[in-house]
Amino acid sequence: MDKFGLQLYTLRKELSEEQATDAMKLVKELGYSYVQVAGDLSTIERTGMLAKEIGLEVIGCASSIDNILVDFDAAVRIHKAIGAFDIGVSASFKSATEVEEYIVKANALADRLAEHGLTFSYHNHAKEFIRMENGKLPYDMLIEGLTSKNAYFMPDTYWLQYGGADIKYYIEKLKGRIKILHLKDAKMTFDGLTFAEIGKGNLRWASIIDTARAAGVEYFVVEQDKCDVSALESIKISADFLKNI
Repeated sequence: MDKFGLQLYTLRKELSEEQATDAMKLVKELGYSYVQVAGDLSTIERTGMLAKEIGLEVIGCASSIDNILVDFDAAVRIHKAIGAFDIGVSASFKSATEVEEYIVKANALADRLAEHGLTFSYHNHAKEFIRMENGKLPYDMLIEGLTSKNAYFMPDTYWLQYGGADIKYYIEKLKGRIKILHLKDAKMTFDGLTFAEIGKGNLRWASIIDTARAAGVEYFVVEQDKCDVSALESIKISADFLKNI
């Protein structure tokens, strides 16, 4: 794979002001071409500007609708300043009504972001695959309900697997609606399924990436929620594997 990126949430402990510059330089040296940032608006601005200075393309952030709406104008200004084009959001639902209410807010935000040249992407975890009282999965409701032309999806391979979903099925179903795909491996232990570096788990990466390319995915982003080794060693393992795909 020629180009791949990193969600900097992976390095949340290494991005303190004292370590951030060295950590970001290593990200670039390891072969990552672009990054996503995460956190509140001040964190997004600080890490995004540093990444830009190091020479990493900043493609977007991971946040929530409420976090963005705290100061919408500031969110737009910061994303423009760091060169990001996408705002990724996540949510958790306990009822179909909550999903329906969220869809209204998400479509409105996506349309509003479009006025500023920014896209909206929904990033899943596993709870979107808990069947609601109406018999539907929240993720399927979101796919059907996010009708804004500016609303995209940002699937996460690990959380799809953890939720009992078919990774390739959903990537194919969302053809043309995914700009960014999160790459995260999954391994089975005696205690159950858990995170793994890319290539160290059980996911079939060549097939997943071929499916994603056919579906129009433009950006492939590594994210590691939990590492068995240091986070810096973890991102090296994933980078080395992806270079040989």
